[in-house]
Amino acid sequence: MKHHTIWRLLPAGAPAVFFALMTGLYLTNHLELYYNIIRHWGISPFKTPFEDTDTVISAVRCAREGFDVYIFNPCDPQLRQFDYSPLWMWLKIFPVTTSWLNIAGLTVDISFLLSLWLLPLAQDRVSAWIMAAATVSTGVLYAVERGNNDLVLFILAILSAAMLQKNWFIRIICYMFLLVAGLLKYYPLATILIALRERPKRFLSLAVISLLITILFAVSTWHDLVRALSIIPQGSPFADMFGSITVGAGLSQISNLSAQPDRWANLIRFSMILICLYYSVQAGKAIKTRDALNYLGARERSLLLLSALLIVGCFFTAQNLGYRVVHLLLAMPALLTLRRFGNDVRYRFAPFAALALLWSEIWRLRARWLGQQLGGKIGHNIGAIEAWVVRESLWWWLVSVLLAYIIAFALQSEMGVVLQRQIPKWPVLGGGAGRIVS
Repeated sequence: MKHHTIWRLLPAGAPAVFFALMTGLYLTNHLELYYNIIRHWGISPFKTPFEDTDTVISAVRCAREGFDVYIFNPCDPQLRQFDYSPLWMWLKIFPVTTSWLNIAGLTVDISFLLSLWLLPLAQDRVSAWIMAAATVSTGVLYAVERGNNDLVLFILAILSAAMLQKNWFIRIICYMFLLVAGLLKYYPLATILIALRERPKRFLSLAVISLLITILFAVSTWHDLVRALSIIPQGSPFADMFGSITVGAGLSQISNLSAQPDRWANLIRFSMILICLYYSVQAGKAIKTRDALNYLGARERSLLLLSALLIVGCFFTAQNLGYRVVHLLLAMPALLTLRRFGNDVRYRFAPFAALALLWSEIWRLRARWLGQQLGGKIGHNIGAIEAWVVRESLWWWLVSVLLAYIIAFALQSEMGVVLQRQIPKWPVLGGGAGRIVS
């Protein structure tokens, strides 16, 4: 194999080798080394892998035995209530047992690793090494070690991106995948907006069908759906969490705003959202943003937009654990390509911001450790708060950049062009709506 081909295969090859190594250590009972590697990667592992896969498997088992898993799930090792979408309960038609756990976890993880081969090949050595660093990052290992079902959403998204360049009938399957992803975990419903690229009749048909299916799902599962949403846990804003609520909640705690802390947190949150929206709309309307999207290949553009819709969707609607950062992998090929597009900070810095966030848990923990070396509680707080400020700054900046790409895409899509013709005061991109090249 030629040398240049080897580095082009690094992004998908590196995590496969890493996974094989870790699996070998676990199966040969080198457990101390196995757990030490995971800890040094910035993750606190459970006693057994696939803990999040077991959230679903155990709930299905107990539900088959007649337990109301939204109240109590004795089959789960952590005794966690089931707080996922009721759609997962459709797995009750299968004779699920404890022996399914490792098979299900391995199936999810291996499918995820195989899906990485659908990412566009790196165009140069620097991009290859950055992508490889991304695919073996803390956030990725976090999701893989737990066998988290966000990997299922990732697989559905990357398959959809591969189908968006095909004919209409293949694209229907793509939109079905995205709708299923949305019903499995709610926030991916935002990805349906990529159908704005379709002609009006097709888009309206997809929109109506998707809405009817979503309503039917909500009505048929309403009792369990409401209970699942009500028990979604909340974590500390200073832990391994991200989302638009984190800064407001964190500042409320730091400032000791004991009087109505939720009110202050929400006020800060919505103020920051408005600022983010203003920046993103202005950037999204810019001609250079349209040109940047057209500079990308078709699959790179689709992956960027799906990643943006996933990240923006979860960022503004939920408090998210660190494994969900895995969706940034979808955007990395496009972000790396755009480094060659211009000298603007959005293009030069974005892939490195995404890479830093994929590794954020390890450097967050190292910053806390360095703070502790300074001495006492004050040193610990300095390290933790500085890392928190850097992490939140990176998140808000990168989300605003991704949202700008979504806005640019929407304005230039088939539906966006039609709406701009029909609504005189619609904000026109650069004085004229040029379409995204398919």
